[in-house]
Amino acid sequence: SLLDPEEDAERKILLWSCPDCTHKQEEAADNVTYHKVIQKPSEDKTMPAILPRTRNARCPKCGQCEARFWKARPPGELLVSLFFACCHCTHRWQE
Repeated sequence: SLLDPEEDAERKILLWSCPDCTHKQEEAADNVTYHKVIQKPSEDKTMPAILPRTRNARCPKCGQCEARFWKARPPGELLVSLFFACCHCTHRWQE
């Protein structure tokens, strides 16, 4: 993964730290610096915004046709199913 910027306030320098462990390193003068772009999170914290959308799935609860979808294997079943989550009311259903 990429290293995250972190300030060393005592020494007044920028450090790069690993988000997964305790590794830290000073910024080298010849390094290229990248930054993370943080987007506004989706309103529904339980549904990742990266899931694909479709406008061809009618929600059985509110009747809207826009939903996010994904494939998964339900617990205890052998076959993969298609799941939907309504973009309007967040109702989830399986096909």
